[in-house]
Amino acid sequence: MTLYFKILTGVAAIVSIAYYFSTDSPDPAVIYAIVTLALIFALFTAPFLRRGVRRATSYIPPGRVAPDVLRVGEALPTQLEAELITKYFRPQEYLLATAIGANFKSLVLTNESLIVVNVASFPKLKIDSLIRDKISGIETYSGAIFCGLIISLAGHDPIKIAIDKRLYEQVVELASRIRQSIRDAEGVHEPMNTDPTVMLDNLARLRDRGIISEEEFQTKKKELLSRI
Repeated sequence: MTLYFKILTGVAAIVSIAYYFSTDSPDPAVIYAIVTLALIFALFTAPFLRRGVRRATSYIPPGRVAPDVLRVGEALPTQLEAELITKYFRPQEYLLATAIGANFKSLVLTNESLIVVNVASFPKLKIDSLIRDKISGIETYSGAIFCGLIISLAGHDPIKIAIDKRLYEQVVELASRIRQSIRDAEGVHEPMNTDPTVMLDNLARLRDRGIISEEEFQTKKKELLSRI
């Protein structure tokens, strides 16, 4: 909408200048009237233009959102979600979970990636990070006011998402889904090497990265040791 106002202001300025130089004794009131009418026209027409843009960009193709999608707190604005899906998702990529943080950073989890969005720029879309194969650890935390996620990235500063403390259970579920998506991507369920000692080393690395919990590691460890 900012561009729309700039265009109308520019047109008003051009008309005013043309009037000024084409008249021997230009009346300032006429120039003020031209600018005022342009601003009034912009204010009255902008909502209709915005509504048309929103209708055009809020369509989400079927099959791009999981039936059991998790939304931690408020849902992302439909326009923002639709733009994410149409511009940044791969052909077979679909939405698994979203979370709007108190620090204006939002997480968008898909079956292929984790996207960090800056919602402070809404209605414009600003991607802070598009994370694929970079996550080295996932941690949850709970403080006096906020809870949230700390996402460690290989070779990058960690990303911290702060969320209302009352939503801690949903945050834990979100962390679980992120870990599960990483395990699915890395094929943890069906490792190629069936040597128990190698599998145990692989599980230990996953535990150290925060992809599986200590409880999951110990359960799997007992199962693997029983094979030796």
